[in-house]
Amino acid sequence: MSERRAPRNARGHARGARLPVVPPTYTWPLASRGEAYRQAGRYDQAITDYTAALELDPTDARALASRSQAHRQAGHREEARMDVEQAAETHPDNRSCAFEKLMLETVEGRFETFRKQWRQLLTFATRTGPRSAQEAVPLPPTSDRMG
Repeated sequence: MSERRAPRNARGHARGARLPVVPPTYTWPLASRGEAYRQAGRYDQAITDYTAALELDPTDARALASRSQAHRQAGHREEARMDVEQAAETHPDNRSCAFEKLMLETVEGRFETFRKQWRQLLTFATRTGPRSAQEAVPLPPTSDRMG
């Protein structure tokens, strides 16, 4: 006798299969949905989800750096600055936090800090990543680099 299989959708998942319920105490689903909103340009909704994730875990590096990015992209520079400073203080070796600080410094025109931040980020990438620093964080073309 052969087994009967449930009908499958295009991805091979059983139709009507239920996804596991994620307890509201996990920051990952909130930060992931916030990332989807941010990428869609829905910055206010992204900030709301990142804030909810940070209420559960105020030290979540991903949520801090991502909320800073959403604030920066929405034009809220002061809020972005507060988030990126907190992220850099609580997670000094986190690449995402360092990269977001670099982006904010660049947007604000602080080019001297720009050079310092690139060196810092490349140091982290070399020390913490399996890939070379050049692959982890590609530098802009030579003509775009600062002196």
